[in-house]
Amino acid sequence: MAGLHWADYLIFAFFLLVSLAIGVYHAFSGNKQRTTQEFIMADRNLKVLPTVLSLLVSYQSAIMIVGCSAEIYSYGTQQWFGVLIGYTFAILLAERLFVPWIFPLQLTSVYEYLQLRFSSKLVRVLGAVLGITSGMLYIGSTIYAPSLALDAATGFPAKLSIPIMAAVATTYTALGGMRAVIWTDVFQLAIMLCGIIAVLIKGCLEVGGISGAFYYAQQEGRIISFSSSFDPRERMTIWGFVFGWGTSWAFIYGFQQASTQRYSATRSLRDARLCLLLNIPCIIIWVSLVFLNGVIVLAYFVKKRCDPLFNGDINSSNEILPYFVRIIFASTRGFSGLFFAILYSGALR
Repeated sequence: MAGLHWADYLIFAFFLLVSLAIGVYHAFSGNKQRTTQEFIMADRNLKVLPTVLSLLVSYQSAIMIVGCSAEIYSYGTQQWFGVLIGYTFAILLAERLFVPWIFPLQLTSVYEYLQLRFSSKLVRVLGAVLGITSGMLYIGSTIYAPSLALDAATGFPAKLSIPIMAAVATTYTALGGMRAVIWTDVFQLAIMLCGIIAVLIKGCLEVGGISGAFYYAQQEGRIISFSSSFDPRERMTIWGFVFGWGTSWAFIYGFQQASTQRYSATRSLRDARLCLLLNIPCIIIWVSLVFLNGVIVLAYFVKKRCDPLFNGDINSSNEILPYFVRIIFASTRGFSGLFFAILYSGALR
């Protein structure tokens, strides 16, 4: 497998081993996951800060890291501003409506609510089947994205990397339960932030800072604010983000199993609501970082007067960020391994 230095493999292996170690640690700490409440709900004693970070990373996958750069490269900044508005509206809606509704019920599974509401186990089972199917379809794409990037860079086959990722995530979850999931999420978020900030700093040096990045992006006509038009034929409008993005993500943050299980495992309703509210500044910072990287990637190729997609260096705009990282960090041993750890951090959940 050509394309990576041994240091890259070492860093990537370290990332996987730490994720597994967190699961092992929580399997032998506390009550050692002896009870269902401890394993699934962490004894409903989760602290706010790690739960906030876990909620944040639960829905920020490799798709977003790679896709935001592709969006900027192809269409511009319009989605950036719209996403911030959509996420803010969604989280406020979930915090106001869903959390005060769900938390007092002290559910283990959100699908229990269906049985309570309709007095039917069949409805609960059907809801659970649909929820599991939706989760499998989502996680399939989040695992596939970094596997393709690894395949393109090293020749390591996706058919092998996908089961490795699935095995690692399943193992640390099965060993350490909810606490292992929460703290692995925190560790993986730290990895993602380190990598994204490193790309940002190195990219700024290449294009003359953030002001230089926006200058080149403006030259290319990619600095676009959101539209307030009611024309449904427009690709993106503020109303689409508020009513489309906002309502769908309100459901995800407020009523999807991955979210309800986390905020329901906190100590009080106040903590549960705070977990969602604190996600707003975290989302704003995270989304801005990944989209800003997209602006810098665009600026770099505008400055070089090079279009990798047009030249055939890449097959899709989704490959633009990995291609950019491979160029600017070509002489930096170990960073490619860190970058793949970033992408895998968005999948191991």
